[in-house]
Amino acid sequence: MLLILVNYSNKTVLVPCLIKTDYPRVLLTWLNVISKELSRDAGPLVGVIYNISRHDNGVQVLNSLDTTNKLREFQKHHQNSDINILCMMTMALLSTPEQIKNDRRRMNNILDQLLE
Repeated sequence: MLLILVNYSNKTVLVPCLIKTDYPRVLLTWLNVISKELSRDAGPLVGVIYNISRHDNGVQVLNSLDTTNKLREFQKHHQNSDINILCMMTMALLSTPEQIKNDRRRMNNILDQLLE
C-alpha cells in the first residue's frame, strides 16, 4: 500500500487529493510511531512526505503540521543515509527564504549532506 502512495504522490498534480484526504497528518503520525523502531516502511514513508513537499499546497500543510521538527526528531533515531538525505531535502523545501537567510548554518548543513 505504501508503495502505491509513493507512486501516486510522485505526480505533484495529485498532491491536492492527498491533502484533501488528510494524508499529510496521517503520514506524520505514522512517522512518529515508527521513529522509535527500525522499519522497512521508513524510506517510502519519508518519500511520500518529500513528494508532498514538492507542491506549494503541500508545503503549507506540512509547515502547519510542524513537519520540520518531526523530521529532525525522526532523524535522531534513524541513521540511514538515504532516508536522511530525503529528510534534508524535505526540510529544505519547507524552508522559507527568510528562514534560509536567518539560519544559514542549518542550510549549510543540509547542503553539505546533499552534496556528499
